[in-house]
Amino acid sequence: MGFALARAFVAQVPASTRIAVVEFAATASVVQPPTRSREDVLNSIDRFELQRGTAVGSGILISLKALFPDVAFNLRRAN
Repeated sequence: MGFALARAFVAQVPASTRIAVVEFAATASVVQPPTRSREDVLNSIDRFELQRGTAVGSGILISLKALFPDVAFNLRRAN
């Protein structure tokens, strides 16, 4: 399954920028912590499997937690 737009985004981001990958459907989770390794990011994108659900809010909060691990987010209250 191709995720051409996600792969194109990765190709355009400067190499010095860390990228994380968060997947979300019924729930959200970090599948690739922030990294400068484009290979790791692309590999995590290639492992995506489409699922039902759109936990967009949880996806955003999980993304913020990946970027700012020292900030306290109340993830339980957000669900």
